[in-house]
Amino acid sequence: MTCECEILLYLYENPRSAAGDIFKISKRESTAFYATLKRMTEAGILSHSRAPTDRRSRIYDISLAYSASIRMVIEGQDQPMTGLMHEQALENSQEFLGSRILRK
Repeated sequence: MTCECEILLYLYENPRSAAGDIFKISKRESTAFYATLKRMTEAGILSHSRAPTDRRSRIYDISLAYSASIRMVIEGQDQPMTGLMHEQALENSQEFLGSRILRK
């Protein structure tokens, strides 16, 4: 699974999460993970705000502009998917994510 998909899946299941919490589930090195997070934020795929308890921390979420597209990929069946089904849907939809979301 790509780093982008790890981030999107985590934020879909855990909206408004700190970067460190997202990083804990990533299989990527720190530099690659944070570069991907920054690129996705700059592209408008993710949004961030300051954490209310620690102004140095950022809380990330899928941006409103992309949330419907992400939801379509993950819930593209009659019933919402859970667990491993999320991963499989994202892996099978990487072409969609790449062409429609990540490179938009």
